[in-house]
Amino acid sequence: MAAHWRAGLGRLWSSVASRGPVPHRPGFTTSLFAALLAVGVVLGFVAVRASDQSARSALPPATTVPPPVHVTTTSPPTTAPPPVATAPPSTVAATAAPLGPCGRQDLTVTVTVSGGGGITEVESVLRDLAPCSWQPVAVSGRPCPDTIAVESASGQVWPAPGQAEQCSTPAGRVLSPGQVETLSAAWDDRVPSAGGTAAAPAGSYTAVGTWSWAAAGGQPAQATGTEPFSLG
Repeated sequence: MAAHWRAGLGRLWSSVASRGPVPHRPGFTTSLFAALLAVGVVLGFVAVRASDQSARSALPPATTVPPPVHVTTTSPPTTAPPPVATAPPSTVAATAAPLGPCGRQDLTVTVTVSGGGGITEVESVLRDLAPCSWQPVAVSGRPCPDTIAVESASGQVWPAPGQAEQCSTPAGRVLSPGQVETLSAAWDDRVPSAGGTAAAPAGSYTAVGTWSWAAAGGQPAQATGTEPFSLG
């Protein structure tokens, strides 16, 4: 642009010089001064722009700051191991094998005698020695599994034929060592005689306690206890 203005000024001066001396005209001088002033203003503007552009070109390039970046950090999911089912300990108690039937060696019988004054008390006790299943059954034609009788040297004197048996029918159960079954009876110290009964003569007698039950295979088993005593 400055070269353009310089070329314009050159043409202007060439035009003036070709005309030769010009009589002094105050109006022309004023116009020439104004034109030169305008040219100076333009040149100054051009110089200022050039200086400004030079200054800008000398500045370091602007630093481009990148916009902030939001970073989201995601923790990897924690994968818990699946629960392991643990079978609880078995709470089913071991079932004990059922006890077998009582054998002859598992039971014992004792008999005791007491009394006087015409009455003899007899007690028969069945005592268990080992765990077993006891199922009472009657044997030998007797009406009950347990009986009490009194015998003399000539045979059974009580109960006499036709008299009620001194017996009972206990329920079966499982016996443990030391457990007992008991049967008691009272004899009136009388024996059979012609036409009825009479006082038992003095002498020796034996109280007998008998117990019977089902053993192995359903076979009957029997235990007997005795206790001698005297009358008179």
